[in-house]
Amino acid sequence: PNNLFLAGDTAQSIAVGVDFRFTDVRQIFYDSFGGIEPRLLQLSHNFRSHAGILRLAACVVELLYHFFGSSLDKLPPDLGLFSGPKPVIMDVASTQELVLMLQGAKRDTSRIEFGAHQVVIVRSEEAKKSLPDEFGIDPDWVMTVQESKGLEFDDVLLYNFFSDSPAEDLWRVVSSYSEEDIAAYYSDAKVAASGVQKYDWENPFFERNPPPRLQPRPAQDPRD
Repeated sequence: PNNLFLAGDTAQSIAVGVDFRFTDVRQIFYDSFGGIEPRLLQLSHNFRSHAGILRLAACVVELLYHFFGSSLDKLPPDLGLFSGPKPVIMDVASTQELVLMLQGAKRDTSRIEFGAHQVVIVRSEEAKKSLPDEFGIDPDWVMTVQESKGLEFDDVLLYNFFSDSPAEDLWRVVSSYSEEDIAAYYSDAKVAASGVQKYDWENPFFERNPPPRLQPRPAQDPRD
């Protein structure tokens, strides 16, 4: 073909043992097509998620850059167009306590109202089978990361993701990520060029700069 367009997100590789970088794709083109080096264009504004979720996602990807830097392209974080609530960590002593927190004012009902707009995400099929009966959730709304890939929900409960990890306590290595490491990330040329340091996470783009609205055409006088 005369033109070829490739799109993807290197931070969304979820298959075990699989990684993908556009840097490698560009090298393949350079080696195989006479020194051609495709231009890399980053889409920096995320239209699917609000800034509350994107801020957490940016922190996770930042850790991936630090601990697995050769596994994905280093790009500035996605910026949200709308503000939204930050994810909540529920540290509970028992499943019953978590159920009470999820039910809120609806504690008299026997089931948590999970449906097409809500989902519980667990780490593995084994975790799905061991989900406590106290939840009373339809199995269709309990998914692994692989099953939920590409789907959209209003509310997501990520259940026991770290305690069910085969890495056990090894994941605590993230606590070694220091203030100096954070400063080094944001001083990186690519990240600094994005202007993310000046981005107001509490007041995203469209709320500061609302898009222009089309004005209705005035009704024409029938006498004209």
